[in-house]
Amino acid sequence: MGGQAPVSGSASRRAVSPRPSASVILLSPTNEVLLLHRVQQATSFPLAHVFPGGNVSPNQDGRLPDREDILGFHADAPAYRLTAIRECFEESGYLLARPKGTVPVGDAGAGAGAGAGAAEMIPLLALPDYVIRTARKAVHNNEIRFVDWLEEVGGVPDIENLIPFTRWVTPEYMPRRYSTQMYLYFLPMGVKETRSPSSPTRAFPEPSSSMELSSPLSVPSSPSSSSSSSSTGNKGYTLPIPTTDVGIEHTAARFLHPATWLLLARSGSIILFPPQYLLLHLLANLFNLGGLPPSVSAPGFHSASPSFTTTPSLPSHPTNKVQQQRDALLNFVRSGHPPWTQKCFSPSEAPTKMPDGRSILLLDRPIPELARLDRRGDPSRCLLIRFTKQGPRDLEIRWRDKVERLVGGLTKL
Repeated sequence: MGGQAPVSGSASRRAVSPRPSASVILLSPTNEVLLLHRVQQATSFPLAHVFPGGNVSPNQDGRLPDREDILGFHADAPAYRLTAIRECFEESGYLLARPKGTVPVGDAGAGAGAGAGAAEMIPLLALPDYVIRTARKAVHNNEIRFVDWLEEVGGVPDIENLIPFTRWVTPEYMPRRYSTQMYLYFLPMGVKETRSPSSPTRAFPEPSSSMELSSPLSVPSSPSSSSSSSSTGNKGYTLPIPTTDVGIEHTAARFLHPATWLLLARSGSIILFPPQYLLLHLLANLFNLGGLPPSVSAPGFHSASPSFTTTPSLPSHPTNKVQQQRDALLNFVRSGHPPWTQKCFSPSEAPTKMPDGRSILLLDRPIPELARLDRRGDPSRCLLIRFTKQGPRDLEIRWRDKVERLVGGLTKL
């Protein structure tokens, strides 16, 4: 779910080893982003809105290199990818898997991105709702391995179409630390989106006494099974409504445009932590959504808050516009030195504060172990934030050079 935000203080104890985790920025056919609302009792990010994700499970996802292998442990790997897909399934019900026997679009690091963002993307595996519900609970409770269940229902995890988009490592002085690999995943365009919670998400029957199931996690053999409908393309496939995990970790799941999420955070309606805020900010800028205040269209905006309190109604985008936005995003993630697929963030708090009392988070430095590997973050931007008991508030992205001129320079930490 992303590294925790730093707080004031210094490292007076030995740094805790970060736990490996992964999150996925799931984009709808109209480039809206899925966020989940965390429960108040959560051990990390209570009440915040987060991307689907969680910790790597060696039993479920496979093993990673030892922590002593700095390069391998903090690098994209199959275990991180499987974690992102499994956690997305557990937390939202979205199954990022394709029918067995289909060929992935390509390697996400070199060209799959273009395929992954295209309307003719390979179909997702479609399964009955009751099978999804039962499997989510069983996988969460470790009653069955996710990949074993997928094999049984005729699917494979679509790890090839996950696109790395930054890594976040919790600062060393925090008591609970994570090394989180972030990914992008484009849901296919040209498919029907279900918007009303009362509408059926898939045209499959509920199980009845006449259906013989080989196990409670299997798909019944019937004319409406997914193997016949989903392998022929996206025609007729309906994207499900994102659902919560029945309050275990989340209380709500919703797709909104990146700019709308930012406006909700700026108005104080939701809590976003630095990883989510920065990445949503980048997406909003790249998608260049019209009719929005400068707070989400330019890093240098510094007005107090949006001039309206309700969520704006954003226009729907034709397919070619959606594809242009995806192309812009794909070009961006491959840009930079290092590229955004490799950038590593471990925000550090500057000793100087803004005139309004907000803290300044510098985004250019990774953890010391990765500094020599040129895995730095973003030296051109910084994040303004107000730490409160209720969580981070008044977040804002600014160009760093403008902040330095305003406060008289930022001490190198």
